[in-house]
Amino acid sequence: FASPVPLGTPATVPIDYTTKSHTCTGAFLFDAYEQLIENKGLKESLIILTLFTPILNKDKQREETIATAKQSILRGLTTLQITDKNGKVVAKIPPLNGGDSENEIAILEMHMHRDMSQSQQLQGHFLGILIAIIQRKHKFSIEDLDFIFDNNMIVPDDRIEIIKHGLYLGLSGSYYAALHLLAPQMENIFREIARECGAIVTTYDATDHSEQAKTLGSVFELQELVDSYDENILFTLKGLLNEKAGANLRNRVAHGILDTSEGSRGVAIYFICLCLKIFSWYSDESYSILVEALEEQTP
Repeated sequence: FASPVPLGTPATVPIDYTTKSHTCTGAFLFDAYEQLIENKGLKESLIILTLFTPILNKDKQREETIATAKQSILRGLTTLQITDKNGKVVAKIPPLNGGDSENEIAILEMHMHRDMSQSQQLQGHFLGILIAIIQRKHKFSIEDLDFIFDNNMIVPDDRIEIIKHGLYLGLSGSYYAALHLLAPQMENIFREIARECGAIVTTYDATDHSEQAKTLGSVFELQELVDSYDENILFTLKGLLNEKAGANLRNRVAHGILDTSEGSRGVAIYFICLCLKIFSWYSDESYSILVEALEEQTP
């Protein structure tokens, strides 16, 4: 990897971390999206999709979660329970009482992941509409995604085909199947990025002299990775893949818990588009298209 810092961070490219405004609904929204890519080819349309895939700012999310807690008495008094579709409690979030202790900060971040997951659910709905329009306008094959993976700095050569297949499934509307390929591969990519940053990504057992890969949660907390990579992206991925208060996609996919309905909408679609966004930063051609798209938006 030439650089552990994404090409698309604010230091090099003015990526908008805020949510794009979606003020119209229904047929009007569909028409607005169609006009957006009316004269665009497939490559340009996919890059526009990434521009409509927001990465929330961690500090801003913290402020919004605290502000929401101040307006809601229940957040400071009751434990929030996250349940599955059968009503089973899968996670509990303690009351948010403020304070700067390590425990209170951990509780605050649980509330932040919950709030972000709810936002991503809505964002995924809008992104799904744009994907459907791209599908209707462009009949594309898996080979048409080569421009994202040619000379890509973070996708390992031996994983290109499986990751490209997962992305193709997602962009073709097979979101549930795409998750089962992209979630574990994104975990591997960031484990490798952490290693390239100088972090130790395995644990050593002195009793039997074996080494095991560190858990994904601990990888996202490795100081070498935190110091080298954008904190907004790390926090977003941590909630999407590994936090019970968030989407927890990686663990739910790995254990077969995620059902087809939930894995085919909302947060699942958002995650697939986020994968596309991150991959597009690291390929010369897709990055060039991104820069051109951003220049078109600049007054």
